[in-house]
Amino acid sequence: MPTIRTALTFALVAMASSIFAFAQAPAPAQLPATTVPAVIEPPTEAETFLDAAIAKVKALKTVTADILQKVIMLGQNFELAGQYMKGGDYQVSMKLTLSGLGDAKGTMLSVCDGKTLWNYEQILKSQSYRKLEIAPILQKLSASDVDPTFREKVLTTLGFSGPDALLVGLRKSVKFDSKESATVDGRPVWILGGTWRDRDGLIGPNNQPLGPTVSLPPYIPSIVRLTIGQDDGWPYEVIMEGKARSVLEDNRRTGPDGRPIGKQAAAPNVAPSRIVITYSNVKLNVEVKPESFAFQPPQDAPVQDQTQDLVTGIDGAIQMELNRKKQQAAADSQQGLGNTIPLPKPGDVPPSLPAAPTPLPGAPK
Repeated sequence: MPTIRTALTFALVAMASSIFAFAQAPAPAQLPATTVPAVIEPPTEAETFLDAAIAKVKALKTVTADILQKVIMLGQNFELAGQYMKGGDYQVSMKLTLSGLGDAKGTMLSVCDGKTLWNYEQILKSQSYRKLEIAPILQKLSASDVDPTFREKVLTTLGFSGPDALLVGLRKSVKFDSKESATVDGRPVWILGGTWRDRDGLIGPNNQPLGPTVSLPPYIPSIVRLTIGQDDGWPYEVIMEGKARSVLEDNRRTGPDGRPIGKQAAAPNVAPSRIVITYSNVKLNVEVKPESFAFQPPQDAPVQDQTQDLVTGIDGAIQMELNRKKQQAAADSQQGLGNTIPLPKPGDVPPSLPAAPTPLPGAPK
């Protein structure tokens, strides 16, 4: 049983960077931590095209697409298959079914009719129903003092962002440095290639954060190939693979002086992971009927309403950000006072004026 649950967890983690962010159990929302801005590199040709693709996907009004995600990770081989739909304002639906783990089955559904967001999960014999009334949440997020980045983060977490969230996540985490033209199913596409760049939150085998110079373990996908339509910008396929570790690689941590610390560990006998996300039967800007987003749990099903918890979390995050801005303003004001011209104190000797210049010979007096 633990193996099944671990495999399913990895599937959900993989999907977290995919087209639909499931609201597993929305925790109190938090604003991103303030960090020192990183050095911004000029975008590559591949990244410039990816930026344009993100804008195209965000502008889509409606979408229907079949999804198949194949996962090979830590000795497990399973699939998640289903459908994604986007309709009018805040109308979204994603249903995925787990297969490939023997008798273990799982179904995940996240659907919103524009008023209520439902999250349903069935893992083995366990079922859960959670809902969010989105009106009070949208009201909080529409306040003038809400940071736009925070608002977008909350909506993405709830699942209101589509494949653009996948592309934005890949754009941030992967350094795309190759771009080649191809034709897939008669459609002209660009195939973008790159390697992992952002290691925030990645943990190694020793439960330590992975430093910028440490090789990524084979079970962490680090090589990415992204197939995008040249005309519509749609991500038709994403392939993420781990890199087999060489016995010649030094996987030791580095000390403050930059030198390796400790003994070289043996290369782990772990097969590289491989995650493939494929979108087929993609239809863009077509009519999607409102009843496609209807959902009604069984009458006797226990339902957990998480609306107030999330609203409270958003209130707390907004207040934290206001306090941070006030503290920053006070610090800036204090720093500014330190740079003002000092006023003379009683008893200070007035500064003497400079002597008049000596007239040049022959100059009028």
